Amino acid sequence: METERKVSELDAQARSLLERVFGQDLANEPNAIVVLKNVHAPSDSANLPGDIPSWCDVLDGLSEEDLDDVNAMLQVPVRLSR
Repeated sequence: METERKVSELDAQARSLLERVFGQDLANEPNAIVVLKNVHAPSDSANLPGDIPSWCDVLDGLSEEDLDDVNAMLQVPVRLSR
């Protein structure tokens, strides 16, 4: 699945959401396009639904303080401008 939308065609609320996700003003980008792609899992993954590979447990063993630090870091907007 792939979906493509021009930022200029989005309503103000949707554009505001994208601006918060990407951390930059998109109002001055009339030619900006957002593409949503569904990336399929590798074909060698034979996991049952709801069963995830062990490498996905990257946060296992972290203290509550470490988990709080990770969560705080994830709340910082991404700055994609140069």
